[in-house]
Amino acid sequence: METRELFWDIGSLGYILFYVVAWGAIAVFLIGFARHFVKYFRARKSPVPLHIWRGLSRMVMDIFSHRTLVRRDRAAGEAHRTIFYGFAILFIATSIITVDYDITGPALGVSFWKGAFYLAFSLVVDIAGIGLLAGIFFMMWRRYRQRPEKLDYLRAHAGEEGLRPQARRWVAEDALFLWALALIILTGYLQEAVRLVHEQPPWAGWSPVGWLVAEIFSGLGGPGGPVGVQVHQGVSGNHQDSRMVVQIALEYLGPTPSAGHQGHHSWLWDIGKAGGGRKCRRFLGF
Repeated sequence: METRELFWDIGSLGYILFYVVAWGAIAVFLIGFARHFVKYFRARKSPVPLHIWRGLSRMVMDIFSHRTLVRRDRAAGEAHRTIFYGFAILFIATSIITVDYDITGPALGVSFWKGAFYLAFSLVVDIAGIGLLAGIFFMMWRRYRQRPEKLDYLRAHAGEEGLRPQARRWVAEDALFLWALALIILTGYLQEAVRLVHEQPPWAGWSPVGWLVAEIFSGLGGPGGPVGVQVHQGVSGNHQDSRMVVQIALEYLGPTPSAGHQGHHSWLWDIGKAGGGRKCRRFLGF
């Protein structure tokens, strides 16, 4: 039956550490999420009427269509679209595995992550990862090679000749966030390739990127032995650690004021007022 073993060759210690780190990251994420809501509830009452449902509807349309981002910068908007949908698909995929492995399997003895569903799952996830990675690399190229003026944290209008400490921290956080996202995808493909080299499943082609990397490994004469197992174990740890970094960063590294905007409002104010737009820092190049 088409499927694969989760936590392949990780060992009991690696298995325990995974769940300790995972639950720790979830706890930190929830604490950060709660901190935002505590701050929002302390906000002053809006001076103008808020149309919450109208604002929510507009927010959902803006998020899934990317119309505001594409209108502002077409190339960057399209790249962000591939990042957004690639990340969303990978998040859904991880959630599916969690439901199968941690909920329906232990509770009901039922596993649906196999057969035709598993094959389609593998193909979609591999393609989504390529879209996410392509978007990230474009944003890196745009930020570090094109260097658009609006991504410069130097306040030249205020007479600054060098970045202030807070701006230098923002630059470091931007790089950390981008590279953590890229590392998740790259280590995921590498981990998949090492597993395919060892297991040689007849359905490997349903994971086209992992299969291609596995073929390259095979052509170079490795990793097919104990070294390959060690590579898989090391890459697996880096893969999971990067996911935790991004999960925490989503709450603790944003939003912050972008250049030219001082302070920020609650999300209720931003989605409820006419023409409101949330002033988030631009990790990905906006």
